[in-house]
Amino acid sequence: MDSGRKAGQFNIYSNQAETNLLYRIESYYSPMQKIDLRTYPDKKVIGRLNSHQLGIWYQATYEIFDIRNKTNKWFNGSIKRQSTWFHDEYHVNLAERKITMKNRAFSGRFKLYNEANSLLAMFKMRRN
Repeated sequence: MDSGRKAGQFNIYSNQAETNLLYRIESYYSPMQKIDLRTYPDKKVIGRLNSHQLGIWYQATYEIFDIRNKTNKWFNGSIKRQSTWFHDEYHVNLAERKITMKNRAFSGRFKLYNEANSLLAMFKMRRN
């Protein structure tokens, strides 16, 4: 996808030494933000996201290609953000599963929880 002005890119590596690139998230600005998730080194698109933002309201739809089970199917999902002055919550739905991603304002740290509110993962955005 080359529509719109290119925005940030994020790389996902298989190791901490960052020598084996697995995926790249490529972001584009147009009337709404568009994001592609590509495998590397073949650059095949396995995910797409289209988002709409109006002030603090954020909503997105996305689709992910099933590469693990070789079904050759795309799965659809949605993301909605709820914001306050002190934290953001993102509600992610995919294939009847729900994940909540939370972060405190300006911390850059995110925590992901399942429907039972069990912690699944944490990450911190790195600033270069």
